[in-house]
Amino acid sequence: MKLNDADNIYLGGVNADAVYAAGVKVWPSFPIVKSVATTSSPAGTTHNVNMPTGVRAGDLLLSLVGVGGVSSLGGSAWTTMDSLSAQYRIATGGGSDTLIYNLSGVYTLLGVVYCIRGYVGVPVSASVVSAATDTVYDPPPLTPAWGLKNTLWFIYCSGGTPNGETYIGFPANYGNTYNLLPTPTKDIHQNLYTARRKLRAATEDPGLITASGPATARARTIAVQGIA
Repeated sequence: MKLNDADNIYLGGVNADAVYAAGVKVWPSFPIVKSVATTSSPAGTTHNVNMPTGVRAGDLLLSLVGVGGVSSLGGSAWTTMDSLSAQYRIATGGGSDTLIYNLSGVYTLLGVVYCIRGYVGVPVSASVVSAATDTVYDPPPLTPAWGLKNTLWFIYCSGGTPNGETYIGFPANYGNTYNLLPTPTKDIHQNLYTARRKLRAATEDPGLITASGPATARARTIAVQGIA
C-alpha cells in the first residue's frame, strides 16, 4: 500500500514517499519530482520566481532560470550552484519558500522550479559558457562524489535571443522538457531549456543541445542522489 501524501516520511534529511512491500517500508529507488512551477515574467528589474504547489518541509527545491543582469537575490535563503541561474533550497513548506531576482537592467525572466522527494544530500552541477558564434551546446560530463547510485539527472541551457533563437536539437533519453522563449523573443532577453532523466550511473555525459541560431549560452548538467 502506497502511503498517501499526509503520511509522507522524512528520514535523516531524506524526504520521500514510502511504499509497503510485505509489511516493510521500501523507499523509492530514484528521486521523485512531485511538482513543477514555471515562470515567464515580462521585462522588469525585479522578478518573483513561482514555486511549485504542495511543497512540504524537507522537500528539495531546484530552481533553474534564464535571465540577464542579476545584481542580487532576495526572498528565502538559497544556495547558488555553479552560477546564479541555478539555486537549490531545502524547503520549509507552507508557502514560505520564495525567490526574487533583482536585476541591474530591464530583462525578462524564465524559470522552472522542481519540488523533489526521495533524495539524499544536496544536488551537484557543472556548467560551461559558449562563444557568441556557437549554435551547439554541450552540457559537461558530471561525476558526483557519491559514485554509482540511482540518480536523477537534469540538463539546462539558457542564452541570448538576438534573433529569437530557440532550441531545436536535444540529447537522447531526456524527457519532461521545458523549452521556453521570452516575450519579446528578440534582443537582450534569454531563453530556457531544461529536461531530466533517471539513470543509475557514476558519470553522465548528456549529449548536445542545438539552437536555431548563434548566441552565447550556458549549458549545465545537474545530479540529484537517490536513496539506493
